[in-house]
Amino acid sequence: LAGAKANGVFTSPPYAEQRKEQYGGVPTAEYVAWWEAVQANVKANLAQDGSFFVNIKPHCEDGERVLYVFDLVLAMRRKWGWRYVDELCWLHEDLPGAWPNRFRNGFEPVYQFSTEAAIKFVPRAVAKPSASVPNGRGGLQKRDGGNWTLDAPLASGMAQPSNVIHAGGNTDSVSHAAAFPVALPDFFIRAYSDAGDVWIDPFCGSGTTIVAA
Repeated sequence: LAGAKANGVFTSPPYAEQRKEQYGGVPTAEYVAWWEAVQANVKANLAQDGSFFVNIKPHCEDGERVLYVFDLVLAMRRKWGWRYVDELCWLHEDLPGAWPNRFRNGFEPVYQFSTEAAIKFVPRAVAKPSASVPNGRGGLQKRDGGNWTLDAPLASGMAQPSNVIHAGGNTDSVSHAAAFPVALPDFFIRAYSDAGDVWIDPFCGSGTTIVAA
Protein backbone atom coordinates (compact mmCIF):
# COMPACT_ATOMS: atom_id res chain seq x y z
CA LEU A 1 0.00 0.00 0.00
CA ALA A 2 3.00 2.31 -0.21
CA GLY A 3 1.91 5.62 -1.70
CA ALA A 4 -1.77 4.72 -1.56
CA LYS A 5 -4.31 7.44 -0.84
CA ALA A 6 -6.75 7.06 2.07
CA ASN A 7 -10.30 6.31 0.95
CA GLY A 8 -11.62 7.66 4.21
CA VAL A 9 -10.50 9.52 7.32
CA PHE A 10 -12.38 9.25 10.61
CA THR A 11 -11.18 11.00 13.75
CA SER A 12 -12.16 12.64 16.98
CA PRO A 13 -9.47 15.25 17.61
CA PRO A 14 -8.53 16.66 21.02
CA TYR A 15 -11.27 19.06 22.05
CA ALA A 16 -10.08 22.56 22.89
CA GLU A 17 -8.86 22.87 26.48
CA GLN A 18 -10.58 19.63 27.51
CA ARG A 19 -8.74 16.80 29.32
CA LYS A 20 -5.56 18.85 29.49
CA GLU A 21 -3.86 16.22 31.58
CA GLN A 22 -4.10 13.74 28.68
CA TYR A 23 -3.82 16.01 25.63
CA GLY A 24 -2.14 19.21 26.76
CA GLY A 25 -5.04 21.26 25.44
CA VAL A 26 -5.32 23.73 22.55
CA PRO A 27 -6.81 27.14 23.51
CA THR A 28 -10.12 27.85 21.78
CA ALA A 29 -8.76 31.07 20.24
CA GLU A 30 -5.92 29.09 18.62
CA TYR A 31 -7.84 25.98 17.59
CA VAL A 32 -8.58 26.88 13.96
CA ALA A 33 -4.97 27.92 13.34
CA TRP A 34 -3.79 24.67 14.96
CA TRP A 35 -6.19 22.66 12.76
CA GLU A 36 -4.84 24.11 9.51
CA ALA A 37 -1.93 21.66 9.37
CA VAL A 38 -4.25 18.74 10.20
CA GLN A 39 -6.64 19.41 7.32
CA ALA A 40 -3.75 20.09 4.91
CA ASN A 41 -2.21 16.70 5.66
CA VAL A 42 -5.57 14.96 5.30
CA LYS A 43 -6.24 16.70 1.96
CA ALA A 44 -2.82 15.70 0.66
CA ASN A 45 -3.46 12.04 1.46
CA LEU A 46 -7.19 11.63 0.73
CA ALA A 47 -8.43 9.85 -2.38
CA GLN A 48 -10.42 11.96 -4.83
CA ASP A 49 -13.69 10.23 -3.90
CA GLY A 50 -12.87 9.99 -0.19
CA SER A 51 -14.56 11.59 2.83
CA PHE A 52 -13.13 13.21 5.96
CA PHE A 53 -15.24 12.72 9.12
CA VAL A 54 -14.61 14.81 12.23
CA ASN A 55 -16.34 14.00 15.54
CA ILE A 56 -16.16 17.10 17.75
CA LYS A 57 -18.62 18.91 20.01
CA PRO A 58 -18.12 22.34 21.61
CA HIS A 59 -17.93 22.48 25.39
CA CYS A 60 -19.60 25.12 27.55
CA GLU A 61 -18.16 28.07 29.42
CA ASP A 62 -20.12 30.52 31.57
CA GLY A 63 -23.39 28.83 30.67
CA GLU A 64 -23.03 28.86 26.85
CA ARG A 65 -21.46 26.81 24.08
CA VAL A 66 -18.04 27.93 22.90
CA LEU A 67 -18.06 28.73 19.16
CA TYR A 68 -14.70 27.34 18.08
CA VAL A 69 -16.21 24.22 16.47
CA PHE A 70 -18.44 26.37 14.27
CA ASP A 71 -15.44 28.53 13.39
CA LEU A 72 -13.66 25.33 12.41
CA VAL A 73 -16.50 24.14 10.14
CA LEU A 74 -16.66 27.55 8.45
CA ALA A 75 -12.90 27.61 7.96
CA MET A 76 -12.98 24.15 6.39
CA ARG A 77 -15.40 25.41 3.76
CA ARG A 78 -14.51 29.07 3.30
CA LYS A 79 -10.79 29.16 4.04
CA TRP A 80 -9.48 25.77 2.96
CA GLY A 81 -11.99 24.90 0.22
CA TRP A 82 -13.46 21.64 1.55
CA ARG A 83 -17.00 20.66 0.60
CA TYR A 84 -19.28 20.49 3.67
CA VAL A 85 -21.23 17.34 2.81
CA ASP A 86 -23.25 16.69 5.96
CA GLU A 87 -23.55 16.85 9.72
CA LEU A 88 -24.41 13.45 11.16
CA CYS A 89 -25.67 12.91 14.69
CA TRP A 90 -24.20 10.23 16.94
CA LEU A 91 -26.73 9.43 19.65
CA HIS A 92 -25.41 7.94 22.85
CA GLU A 93 -26.20 7.56 26.52
CA ASP A 94 -23.36 8.92 28.60
CA LEU A 95 -22.80 9.51 32.30
CA PRO A 96 -25.69 11.29 34.02
CA GLY A 97 -25.26 14.97 34.72
CA ALA A 98 -27.18 18.14 35.50
CA TRP A 99 -26.56 21.81 34.73
CA PRO A 100 -28.50 24.90 35.78
CA ASN A 101 -29.47 26.01 32.27
CA ARG A 102 -29.22 23.02 29.90
CA PHE A 103 -29.76 19.29 29.57
CA ARG A 104 -26.97 16.73 29.52
CA ASN A 105 -25.31 15.81 26.24
CA GLY A 106 -27.13 13.02 24.42
CA PHE A 107 -25.47 13.38 21.01
CA GLU A 108 -22.28 14.42 19.30
CA PRO A 109 -21.99 15.72 15.73
CA VAL A 110 -19.84 14.09 13.08
CA TYR A 111 -18.99 16.56 10.32
CA GLN A 112 -18.40 15.17 6.84
CA PHE A 113 -16.12 16.92 4.35
CA SER A 114 -14.85 16.03 0.89
CA THR A 115 -12.76 17.61 -1.84
CA GLU A 116 -15.05 16.54 -4.70
CA ALA A 117 -18.82 16.35 -5.25
CA ALA A 118 -18.69 12.70 -6.32
CA ILE A 119 -17.73 10.60 -3.31
CA LYS A 120 -17.81 6.89 -2.64
CA PHE A 121 -21.10 6.05 -0.90
CA VAL A 122 -22.31 2.50 -0.21
CA PRO A 123 -25.68 2.77 1.60
CA ARG A 124 -26.47 -0.90 0.94
CA ALA A 125 -23.68 -1.83 3.35
CA VAL A 126 -25.52 -0.25 6.31
CA ALA A 127 -29.12 -1.01 5.28
CA LYS A 128 -31.46 -1.98 8.09
CA PRO A 129 -34.65 -4.09 8.20
CA SER A 130 -37.79 -2.01 7.77
CA ALA A 131 -41.30 -3.43 7.53
CA SER A 132 -42.56 -0.06 6.28
CA VAL A 133 -40.45 -0.29 3.10
CA PRO A 134 -41.65 -3.53 1.46
CA ASN A 135 -39.87 -2.89 -1.85
CA GLY A 136 -36.57 -1.63 -0.50
CA ARG A 137 -35.21 1.84 -1.05
CA GLY A 138 -31.73 2.55 -2.33
CA GLY A 139 -29.79 5.71 -3.04
CA LEU A 140 -31.27 8.41 -5.24
CA GLN A 141 -29.01 9.88 -7.89
CA LYS A 142 -29.72 12.86 -10.13
CA ARG A 143 -29.21 11.99 -13.77
CA ASP A 144 -28.63 14.25 -16.77
CA GLY A 145 -31.74 16.18 -17.63
CA GLY A 146 -32.76 16.67 -14.01
CA ASN A 147 -34.58 13.36 -13.57
CA TRP A 148 -34.24 11.41 -10.35
CA THR A 149 -33.94 7.63 -10.62
CA LEU A 150 -33.52 4.84 -8.11
CA ASP A 151 -29.94 3.63 -8.04
CA ALA A 152 -29.08 0.18 -6.68
CA PRO A 153 -32.37 -0.55 -4.83
CA LEU A 154 -32.09 -2.43 -1.57
CA ALA A 155 -33.52 -5.85 -0.89
CA SER A 156 -37.18 -6.11 0.04
CA GLY A 157 -37.84 -5.05 3.61
CA MET A 158 -34.60 -3.08 3.89
CA ALA A 159 -34.11 0.70 4.08
CA GLN A 160 -31.29 3.18 4.36
CA PRO A 161 -30.61 4.49 7.85
CA SER A 162 -30.88 8.21 8.49
CA ASN A 163 -27.99 10.49 9.38
CA VAL A 164 -28.76 9.84 13.06
CA ILE A 165 -26.50 7.03 14.20
CA HIS A 166 -27.07 4.78 17.21
CA ALA A 167 -23.68 3.41 18.21
CA GLY A 168 -23.60 3.37 22.00
CA GLY A 169 -21.70 5.75 24.26
CA ASN A 170 -18.06 6.45 24.96
CA THR A 171 -16.17 3.32 25.93
CA ASP A 172 -14.32 2.86 29.19
CA SER A 173 -10.64 2.41 28.42
CA VAL A 174 -7.54 2.06 30.56
CA SER A 175 -5.46 3.74 27.86
CA HIS A 176 -7.65 6.62 26.71
CA ALA A 177 -9.99 9.07 28.40
CA ALA A 178 -12.57 9.27 25.61
CA ALA A 179 -12.52 6.13 23.49
CA PHE A 180 -15.52 5.96 21.17
CA PRO A 181 -17.20 2.58 20.45
CA VAL A 182 -16.06 0.46 17.50
CA ALA A 183 -19.61 0.64 16.12
CA LEU A 184 -19.17 4.35 15.35
CA PRO A 185 -16.26 4.23 12.86
CA ASP A 186 -17.55 0.84 11.70
CA PHE A 187 -20.71 2.53 10.37
CA PHE A 188 -18.75 5.11 8.39
CA ILE A 189 -16.21 2.62 7.05
CA ARG A 190 -18.98 0.36 5.75
CA ALA A 191 -21.07 3.21 4.34
CA TYR A 192 -18.29 5.09 2.56
CA SER A 193 -15.83 2.48 1.29
CA ASP A 194 -15.33 -0.99 -0.14
CA ALA A 195 -13.44 -3.95 1.25
CA GLY A 196 -9.71 -3.41 0.89
CA ASP A 197 -9.90 0.39 1.00
CA VAL A 198 -7.54 2.41 3.20
CA TRP A 199 -8.67 4.37 6.26
CA ILE A 200 -6.73 6.73 8.50
CA ASP A 201 -7.28 8.23 11.94
CA PRO A 202 -4.69 11.01 12.25
CA PHE A 203 -5.02 11.07 16.06
CA CYS A 204 -5.58 7.33 16.56
CA GLY A 205 -6.45 7.63 20.27
CA SER A 206 -7.09 4.12 21.57
CA GLY A 207 -7.03 2.64 18.06
CA THR A 208 -10.79 2.16 17.69
CA THR A 209 -10.79 3.19 14.01
CA ILE A 210 -8.07 0.63 13.30
CA VAL A 211 -10.12 -2.10 14.98
CA ALA A 212 -13.21 -1.11 12.97
CA ALA A 213 -11.26 -1.10 9.71
